Amino acid sequence: MIRLKTIILFVLSAAAVLLPPAGLLAFAGEVGRQKDSLLTLLPALEGEAKLKILLEIAKYTRDTGEGMQAEEEAVDRLLREARLQKNKDMEAEALLLMLLCYNNYNDKERYLAISDEAGRFYLDNGYMEHYWEYLFLEVNLLHTSNDQEKVIGLIRELYDRAKSMNYAYGLALASCRLGTAYQIAKESDAAMEAFQEAWSHVKQVKDPRKRAKVVYYCGQALVLEYNRNHCYEQSLAILDEWSKNIEACRAWALENHESTFTSDISQIHCDMFRAETYTFTGDFAESDKYLARVAAVVDSYPPLVKNYFLHTQRIIHKERGEYEEALAVSARLKDYYAEKGEVLMYNSSAIDMRESLKNLGRYKEAVALGDEIMALTDSLYSVEHLRQLNELSMIYEVDKLEAQKQRQRLIIISVSAGCLLLAVIIAIYILYSLNLRRKTVSLYNQIREMTRAEKKAEHMLGLVPGAELSRGMKLFRELTQLMYHEKLFLDPEVDRRSVAARLGTNENYLANAIHEGAANTTFANYISGLRLAYSLDLLTGNPDMTLETVAQESGYASYSPFFRAFVKKYGMSPSEYRRLYSAKTV
Repeated sequence: MIRLKTIILFVLSAAAVLLPPAGLLAFAGEVGRQKDSLLTLLPALEGEAKLKILLEIAKYTRDTGEGMQAEEEAVDRLLREARLQKNKDMEAEALLLMLLCYNNYNDKERYLAISDEAGRFYLDNGYMEHYWEYLFLEVNLLHTSNDQEKVIGLIRELYDRAKSMNYAYGLALASCRLGTAYQIAKESDAAMEAFQEAWSHVKQVKDPRKRAKVVYYCGQALVLEYNRNHCYEQSLAILDEWSKNIEACRAWALENHESTFTSDISQIHCDMFRAETYTFTGDFAESDKYLARVAAVVDSYPPLVKNYFLHTQRIIHKERGEYEEALAVSARLKDYYAEKGEVLMYNSSAIDMRESLKNLGRYKEAVALGDEIMALTDSLYSVEHLRQLNELSMIYEVDKLEAQKQRQRLIIISVSAGCLLLAVIIAIYILYSLNLRRKTVSLYNQIREMTRAEKKAEHMLGLVPGAELSRGMKLFRELTQLMYHEKLFLDPEVDRRSVAARLGTNENYLANAIHEGAANTTFANYISGLRLAYSLDLLTGNPDMTLETVAQESGYASYSPFFRAFVKKYGMSPSEYRRLYSAKTV
């Protein structure tokens, strides 16, 4: 394998010297568009040929989903070279790729940092098609604001502007984006009408690359909607037009020595939609033919494409009643999302597996998987709930965001400030860290003070003469003494009925006594408070005891409810409390 790679790199280096720029790009495409291979060509290139290779690398990095940092670095390399060569065409492409990068990864802060510059560049230099792309990226920002009326209003303004200019691509793009906005607003009829209009404008778009972009997004939306309404003939007609457009775009790319990678990706998606549609019509033979076409090439494409193919297979197997196969595919997706740490998609795949198990009559396994799904759903809810309740975490996030803004301002000054700026950043970081630690230590001290106050209150209650206490307070004092001496709260099964029986009273009197003596507290919260207070001593007095053991020894059935109760009352986790105690005693 190493020898083969060495030979390829050698041949590419020779090609860089012997071939003209157009032939060089075609040759690089034949090798397979490997990023490393393309990079080896750069030292031997100059001028426009070098810029085209850098453009290919940037697009390849985007299409293979290598991540925002890798994509940003590739586009920045292209942008710097374009500005060095004063090539405004390539600078326009690079700015658009950078905006797309930040938009796709939802990094609004970086997007806004360059959006105004890009808009001015396009207007000042007459790049109106790029400017239209830029305007619709601005629309994408509004989609996340949940103000769909504002989004739809802005798109309609762009639509009217394109109509006044008789600009086919602008009309197609505006109609397509309008359909997406209606989808988000759950107005399916309006969305369908907008997508159909976008499709009607496609044939008037002369540039095959721009036409392909609208066909790709609009075609998917139309096929999904037609299939949902069982309009399979219309779906197949859309797919036929989609395929013709792909061939035209591929022919243009080969003629102009450009990469066909985007056309190939579009063809894979088109074939997957055909396989789904033919399955819905009952023509399994045609469906299998297109599945086989995709399966033959999909392994050479990015993981996102392969993952989408798995989703297509799952849909088809489920539709055909092939539940064993659907189960196997869902299991692969579940493992994939587990490896990627994508919890929501992992949960969704687990739900698909459960449905397949139910259809197969494997109810015991379905129930077990259902328990896992419920636990994961509860865990996700708990994390969100704790995030909202934990004031310390909120302060941290706000401080972190402010620090990021501060660093950005300091970077602007760095051109003239130099070493002084570095010293300021270090000072800010140190102050920020000290401030965060001070807040955490302060919270720890509050917990200790709260514990002492509770013990003092219990002691003072015991000193008050019985004649001065109300009936409820007398009963509460008896309850406190019972809990102190026998520690009934350590029993996970303890309940109000059994405790009332021990005290020779009924449940209502006991509940009223706790409500009076413990500041409007319920029986459950009272018991939880005793357990948490007990756990503090275990955490500090038994440093080698595991947190799970601490939870069980404190009367909790498992660690999860103990963790939630601890964070809710004290504002920090048990492990963090133990760490702060250890630091205090060292």
